[in-house]
Parts: sequence; structure tokens; C-alpha cells
Amino acid sequence: MGDGIQGHISKGPIHSKVDAALNRQDQPGGPFVRRAAFLAALIKAQTSTDYLALIESEANVDVADSNYLRDTWYATGPSAWWSNLQPIYPILQQGLIKTIQEAGEQLLIDSYWLPTLGATGVEVIVARSPRQVTRLIVTPPSQGSMRTRHTDAPMWVVKVRTGVQEQPGFATGDEVVTSVATNVITWQRRELP
Repeated sequence: MGDGIQGHISKGPIHSKVDAALNRQDQPGGPFVRRAAFLAALIKAQTSTDYLALIESEANVDVADSNYLRDTWYATGPSAWWSNLQPIYPILQQGLIKTIQEAGEQLLIDSYWLPTLGATGVEVIVARSPRQVTRLIVTPPSQGSMRTRHTDAPMWVVKVRTGVQEQPGFATGDEVVTSVATNVITWQRRELP
């Protein structure tokens, strides 16, 4: 989260901060110092407004990003992306609760947003491996990015090539072609700033 995307996947500044808060350890191998308190507060957060206050205070999400979530993800007005699907907060809340519960005190948490053309609703996929719990928030597409992303992210999408312009170095506002092999193209995600 942090801006709309036209690409395939995003970590975003808000997920990065929430994951960092949930994964914070004062010493390597030590306990996750904020996880239990965050989970307790999240369970009590009845509205998206409560959640926004929680991530501002516990994950150091700035007010501008919090307002962005309020106006695009959780609103029903003209700036909202999925007015017809509201309220989506209960889905996202339960998805994050399940993620934290599955991670317990042993596993790291890693979250991503996947806006998907075929999605007709909002859902959260939680997948646990021996090392981490991955949370995938699947939504319909958002409005386009308001800012160009410049920072290469450790995320790639490999798919069928759809146009001759898709050559190494070809970029959109949030991803760049890194390789083309016959008819298969690899895009690397870019994130803010």
C-alpha cells in the first residue's frame, strides 16, 4: 500500500512498516517484542479508523499514508477504489489476525498486495512455511499509480510477452523488463520512492 499500482505485486511502504513492527526483535533469535500487543489491539480494533490509529502508533505509519488508506482502501466516496465491495476492513483484519496467529512467536511475517484483473472481491491468502508466514492481499485493480516507482524490489513476474516494445529496459510506472527469452518476459517490480 502507499499508492495505486498497475503492475502485479507490491510490498509498499505501509506493509513494510507493519511487517517490520511485527517482526521486531531486540536481539537476533529473541522474542518478537511488539507482536502480542499488536495482535491484542488488532482484535479490539472494531473499525478501520481503529486500525489506522493502531498502525500509526505501533508501526510508525505516518498520517499521510494512514489518510491514503482511509480515502482509497476503506472509503465509499469518489476517491475510494472499491466502493461497491465495502466494508473490506473485516476481511483484512481477520487476514492479519490469522497471519499473526500462524506466525506465533517463531516465524517471520511477509505481506504483499496483489491487484488482479479477475478478482471480483477482496481476500487474504495466508501461507505458512517452516520459516515464515506470507500474507497476500488480493484485490481488484486499483486506480493507477500517482508516482513513478524507481527502486528495484526483490520481486519478479515471469509471463508471456505481449508486445514488441517489451525489451530489456522497457519500463512502466512500477516495473521494468529485465529479460526476454523467446516469448517469455521477466519484469522486475519497482517500489517507492
